[in-house]
Order: sequence, then C-alpha cells, then structure tokens
Amino acid sequence: MSYNTYVPVGVCAFAVSWVSPLYNVLNAIGMTLASGNTAVISVSELTPLSSLKVAEMLNEINIPPGVINIITSNNITQVSMINNSLVKTAIIMDSTKVSCH
Repeated sequence: MSYNTYVPVGVCAFAVSWVSPLYNVLNAIGMTLASGNTAVISVSELTPLSSLKVAEMLNEINIPPGVINIITSNNITQVSMINNSLVKTAIIMDSTKVSCH
C-alpha cells in the first residue's frame, strides 16, 4: 500500500506574461488555493486590467488578506521576487529573460 501526502510549502511566486494573463492568473490561483499555499502573482505592466479585476473579485468573496497577492511589474521586479528567500516555489509563465534567473 502506498499513499501521497501533500504539505503546503508557503509562499509561491508566479511570473505571468502579457500573453493571456487572465488564464494564467486563474491557473495560479487555483494551484495555490488547492495546495494550501499563499501566492504573489506578478503580472505584466502592459496588460494588468483583467488581473486587477480578479484581485477585486477575490476581495469581494472574502479570501483572507495576504493569501493571494497580485502586483504589476516589469522583468526586473519579477526576477527580484523569484530570488527572494521567502519564496519557496516559483512558477514562471514569462519571458526567457525572467526564467534564466
């Protein structure tokens, strides 16, 4: 007999590109909530509106503050976020410039 146990890891960072940001943000939120983690989701400063609307909706349905954090940023900020010592997992849905760090 074998079984898997899943343990939350803590803070997950998501670097989301400007290509289909709504899909990628919703995907990141689903993964984070399903695994019991918190997330910092960095979306492109070029296409932030759909992602910021999602943040408003999360606030309306009473997701606790700090569980899902959505910020707009550029590649430099995304690299800094991913390299932060508090971030335990990073998922990069962005350019090769960000993923090389």
